[in-house]
Amino acid sequence: MAKKNRKKKQPWQSNFIKIIAHVVVFVVVVVLLNAAFGSVRKRLVMHTYNWDPETYVYGINPMKQSIGSQQARYLLLGNSTLRQGIVLDSFVRQTQVPSIKVYFGGSGAAWWYLTVKNVISKLPQKPEKLFVFFHDYELTDTQQGIKGKYQPVADMTSLPYEPLDDRLSFMDTMTADSHFLNMNLVMYQKKEKFKTQFNTWVKGMAPTKNKAIKLNEAIAASFADSLMDTEIYDMYLTRDLKVKASKSFRKAYKHSYLPEILRICKKARIEPVFVRIKKKNNFVPDAERADFLPYITDLKEFMEDEAYTLLDFSAAPELTDELFADGSHLNPDGQIVFTKLLSEKVKQVFNPKPDARAKQQKFKSVGI
Repeated sequence: MAKKNRKKKQPWQSNFIKIIAHVVVFVVVVVLLNAAFGSVRKRLVMHTYNWDPETYVYGINPMKQSIGSQQARYLLLGNSTLRQGIVLDSFVRQTQVPSIKVYFGGSGAAWWYLTVKNVISKLPQKPEKLFVFFHDYELTDTQQGIKGKYQPVADMTSLPYEPLDDRLSFMDTMTADSHFLNMNLVMYQKKEKFKTQFNTWVKGMAPTKNKAIKLNEAIAASFADSLMDTEIYDMYLTRDLKVKASKSFRKAYKHSYLPEILRICKKARIEPVFVRIKKKNNFVPDAERADFLPYITDLKEFMEDEAYTLLDFSAAPELTDELFADGSHLNPDGQIVFTKLLSEKVKQVFNPKPDARAKQQKFKSVGI
């Protein structure tokens, strides 16, 4: 009886089966290990409140009520440079447009994003235009005014769960892929805890001449600020600033809050306007700082390409050094000059229709 001819497997078929088998085994092992490590925390950063967000003046709902009740057509958003830059009553009077200032001293793009997302875009009657006041890298800086002493105020404008805020500011500009793994793979999420525990174990095992002195204290004593070589420190600081300055705005833009701010404004039908302010001694007439030129050139090209309005006062000759209280903030005389400059530019660029409420109503700022 003749043997039946069996079809011989091709080499690629055998390799494919092996690959599939390895992948299945790997996935099963990962699932089992993940289950053994416990449940994953869905919230990487907890935005907790030690106050009542319903009643605290800078909470989400009180801000909505305060801003919404004024029904301003223009909303000016920024930090202390806005607070000490524009005289609101004078701006409203000169432009004849109901306007308010919303600011948090020391804040940056992170708080501006939270305020736009959780407050401004949720207003029953939204402003026509949102003026964002900034200087240097503030539009793409994800670390300014969101951590440390600033976090309690930032949390007032946060929801309990802010994934973009967590990823960009608190997780050291974590990529979307890393954020996904943190949210779903407990082993990945606990890697920092494991590293810390391992570090502690190694330090505890390390021999020291004086057992009474803890290793951490010895390290702190060895690396005290008083022992620092300031020349080396200054050299590296200067180098880091130059590296940061040479970065492209568009590259920084992709990993910043700005795309989401623009998306929210577009959805809410609010026109964003960017106001670049001047800093004392940072610029000379008709010229940029050499180390800042690549970034700001890219920023200007982006604004032009995307048809966003940029009002640039960074080299305004009217804002002389005598009008500054310090390196970034204007004194009372400087505020009058800057308010006039901005008002004239707004009327020139937007030609706003005069609103009777600008004369009849007193508009109040919301800020700290």
